[in-house]
Amino acid sequence: MSAQSIIVHGWEDAAAALEAAGPAGAATLVSARDAGGYAGAAWFAALAARARREFPTVAQSWILDCGDAPGHVLAALRAGLRAVVFSGDAATRARLADVAAAVGAVVLAGAPARPGA
Repeated sequence: MSAQSIIVHGWEDAAAALEAAGPAGAATLVSARDAGGYAGAAWFAALAARARREFPTVAQSWILDCGDAPGHVLAALRAGLRAVVFSGDAATRARLADVAAAVGAVVLAGAPARPGA
């Protein structure tokens, strides 16, 4: 089964998406745009940790949208997140990608497409 990409704004969204994926399913959970700034990396990392505890058989990918703020990307990497979106300039994204690669993470230019989007 391919993973669905779903925007989550909180626990209720995440739990509903993972429940819908089913015990052997997969889901890619993406924060709302710029959530790295207004919600923060620690909040998103805690949400992901809870989801992994409560839905251990669902394959999960978590992506935090950090907008164009490199500091939010670095905070996300420090919080243990392994996929982030950085919408800033390509040169900065390349430098952030080098930092991310050193800890086994990736920096994306945009969030994955969602069904119906």
